[in-house]
Amino acid sequence: MSFEFAPLSASQASRSMRLLLARLPTKPPTPGMDLPDITTKTVASDTLQKIEVTYKNKQKLVLDHLASEANLSDLVKKVGTAIDGADIGHGTDFELK
Repeated sequence: MSFEFAPLSASQASRSMRLLLARLPTKPPTPGMDLPDITTKTVASDTLQKIEVTYKNKQKLVLDHLASEANLSDLVKKVGTAIDGADIGHGTDFELK
């Protein structure tokens, strides 16, 4: 899972991204716990911000600045399609990277 965000931007999208990143665990997981690799990168503007999720089956879900301008129904369809395609929740291999 990778986060590209604009830390100096005053937009609501940037604020939401900073709040999300602040809630991620900072301590190493307990042994045997399989957590995703998380990377962060700062970018210069809101239009360059994005979150990218790569599943074990190599399918990607990218939420960028256009996602914030989309209708809620469009986002639900996009996320639902990615989840259905990855067969998440059915005991299959799923990894966030």
